Amino acid sequence: MNNLTAAAAVGQDVSKSLRINSQASIFTAELVALNLSLDIIRRSKHKKFAIFSDSLSSLLAINNRHFETGYVQKFITDYSQLSHSGKTIILIWIPSHIGIEVMSLLMRLPNQPLCQL
Repeated sequence: MNNLTAAAAVGQDVSKSLRINSQASIFTAELVALNLSLDIIRRSKHKKFAIFSDSLSSLLAINNRHFETGYVQKFITDYSQLSHSGKTIILIWIPSHIGIEVMSLLMRLPNQPLCQL
């Protein structure tokens, strides 16, 4: 069996995926997915976005500005550029494997563009 590692981001009407090095950690794959979400946002005409992720470690690395990780550095740089261009992006942690129904949560949010991971 091939050990393939990939990352993906899904938006309202677009998705992006990328196969990455098979030796990459789950942490790396999660950071790549977060960066893919910013690529979706960059190409969108909308101004407000929410990024949902179940990767607490990735979100904490971004929040704590762990610049020694290249994907964290890229995310922060791109996030800053998008913010300066007038886009509002919030990051939301969704705990995984504890019975939360993501679609139920999404249905309760105001009708605005979402970038869901």
